[in-house]
Amino acid sequence: ENVCFVGFQQDTLSSVVYSTKSKLRYDSINGENEDVILEQCKLDLLKLASPDAILRLSKSKFDSEFEIVSKTYFGLKLFSLADYLQQLSRNAVTVENYSIPKLSFVTTHSPLLTEVDISQLVENLEACFSPEDHLGITNLYLSQFQTEKEFLSSINDLLTSVPPDTEERNFVLIQCEDGYSNHDLISCAKFKMLEILSELKSNLNPNFHILFIVRLLSTRQDSSFSGYCGLPWDSVHIDELRPSHHNLLPNLDIIQNLTVAEIFDYKFTAEHSQQKRLLKSVQAAASRLVDPTNLTNNRKAVRVELLTLILTNPTYSDISEILCDKISYLLQQITLAEYSKDWSLLSSLRDGSQATYPTVIKSLSHSIDAVIEPILRGILGVLDTYQNLNILF
Repeated sequence: ENVCFVGFQQDTLSSVVYSTKSKLRYDSINGENEDVILEQCKLDLLKLASPDAILRLSKSKFDSEFEIVSKTYFGLKLFSLADYLQQLSRNAVTVENYSIPKLSFVTTHSPLLTEVDISQLVENLEACFSPEDHLGITNLYLSQFQTEKEFLSSINDLLTSVPPDTEERNFVLIQCEDGYSNHDLISCAKFKMLEILSELKSNLNPNFHILFIVRLLSTRQDSSFSGYCGLPWDSVHIDELRPSHHNLLPNLDIIQNLTVAEIFDYKFTAEHSQQKRLLKSVQAAASRLVDPTNLTNNRKAVRVELLTLILTNPTYSDISEILCDKISYLLQQITLAEYSKDWSLLSSLRDGSQATYPTVIKSLSHSIDAVIEPILRGILGVLDTYQNLNILF
């Protein structure tokens, strides 16, 4: 279970049921409805699922459940941290009749966010809210605190710096590497966080969102790590923290229904282009061509330079479009012969690739590059047989 549901423990199911009944305690209509409780428990458990486990479902003995489970899972919109933060902003959390900052425990297989990533995250969120909505994000690393006192002081100052009646949305990200090795440290930090919130109570701004973001190495498993925290925490697994378009891909709910050729042609953002996808394969395609002995040794480097110029310089847009059209056509032919629409499900198995491509999106992006690279290499080999690329410049 801990492969499908990240951080699954023997007591996870009972914890999910207890937390769900606690949340519905004040619901006079659904509080005692067993069907409602069961569905909410399924939903909370599904938040811990890894996306490759969802994709694998169609190839398992539970394939009859794939359609409804995948629809529900992708409906949670856990494609990136930005998607999750948007949802947090819309949902209020009330525990024991008083409003508190929202608490989330997020596990991930992707590298933690850098300051550059945080800046892009702010831009993504600001684009989703109106100009009147003020937004603040504070990024902390658990490893930056040398003592418990330093951690408590920093969090206390942060929470009390914003008046309770301020409507500004504030996200506090507390990131931690290697959750398996730092399990005890994380547990202590979560406990101390609850102590601070309990002490401050009515002086807290309910628009604070506090998130523990814990990276788990996909090549390692630890039966002592728990991914579900129970109330008042919202426990989720976000496989890739960065938006899918950072890997030049649409979200997984779209990918699962597309062939390789359709993904190559898919326009999911204004900035996306086939040229950008080809650029990822230029180095590999050019370096693996075998040249005649009479060519100079630096021809590979020249090809990379020329092809990069063709794909990035608007002066050569006509040539780059012809190149993209040709690759798109060849991908369609290969798709008919070798690949089906469930290729992404098969690629998500990622046997042996977890260390290099720890998230499903990165693994699928690599799989697409592996299909495109030999096609680009073949075309480049024909075009530049006699150094014909020089004619264009």
